[in-house]
Amino acid sequence: MSLPEFDQLSKVGLGTYNMSVNKPTHVRAFSYAIKCGCNLIDTATNYMNGDSEKLIGNFIAGHPKKEIFVISKAGYLSPKDLVYLKRAFKNKGTDPVISKYGDIIHCLHPDFLKYKIKGSLLRLNRKYLDGFLLHNPEYFLLAAASKTARKKLNSIVRIAFEFLEEYVHRGIIRYYGVSSNTFAATGDKPGVVGLDDMISAARHVSSAHSFKIVQLPYNFTEHQASDKTGTAKSFIEIAGDNGIQVFSNRPLNMKDASGEFLRFAYYSENLSISEENKANKTLHQFLELINRRLLKMQYSGVAEDFEIICQLKDNWQNIGNQSSVRTLFYSYLR
Repeated sequence: MSLPEFDQLSKVGLGTYNMSVNKPTHVRAFSYAIKCGCNLIDTATNYMNGDSEKLIGNFIAGHPKKEIFVISKAGYLSPKDLVYLKRAFKNKGTDPVISKYGDIIHCLHPDFLKYKIKGSLLRLNRKYLDGFLLHNPEYFLLAAASKTARKKLNSIVRIAFEFLEEYVHRGIIRYYGVSSNTFAATGDKPGVVGLDDMISAARHVSSAHSFKIVQLPYNFTEHQASDKTGTAKSFIEIAGDNGIQVFSNRPLNMKDASGEFLRFAYYSENLSISEENKANKTLHQFLELINRRLLKMQYSGVAEDFEIICQLKDNWQNIGNQSSVRTLFYSYLR
């Protein structure tokens, strides 16, 4: 069986952050996505405590000839993982670098990554991963908050890359990379992970390295990855120049300028009948208002002639909170 390459991947991938093998709706949704041509799947060892990977693994077990590109990630520690690390390093005389930021515990030590990859392969019913990413290394910078933190993180990443490069040669993973929510952040923001630092770490490991994937938020409000400043190249262009594929995440779960999350996707089952009727009435009143304004402007068409109105109408039930409505209206519609 031939393995899918980057240029053979579907333009839209399936993120499985909240998907579980225990939810029949999720199982059906996953199968439907593959049936519709999606062959790019994103998961992580901590998604639904491993039940996300089990969902994918069950599908793979039932469709062994189906060619899909699976990316998983590791970095977050559960209480169980912390117990494992303490036991694994008990007789080594050294301790892995573990960072704590609020309730988040994080580690990128090769022994921990090895342990998580082994678990991923078991849950996924696979002998290899198409992509494996270091999951949000910015938490080390946020937790350390010192002048030497970035230098230390670069050292941690380089050691992790050395391990992952070995796993590429052994056929356990095909490509590796980094998933960070701060990659393309602008301004003086804490915990920004530098693409240049990651590329330097990979080149230090090998001139023919397999650091080929980066992942970051890219959506209606977070589009810094494609923004340019003067003649400087954008994040996406720099990545492309270095042979690195850019994958976006959180397309429908975005942050506004204040840092507040705006969810544009919700299950319709979360709405009660009364809420649904009220929402539909509001939409109807809004469309009437637009049509009256168009008539006053002597425009011969109707509100639905405009693409953004059609998008709004089709997705009206999925706009889950007032912040999302404000962003939609004031940033795009008005």
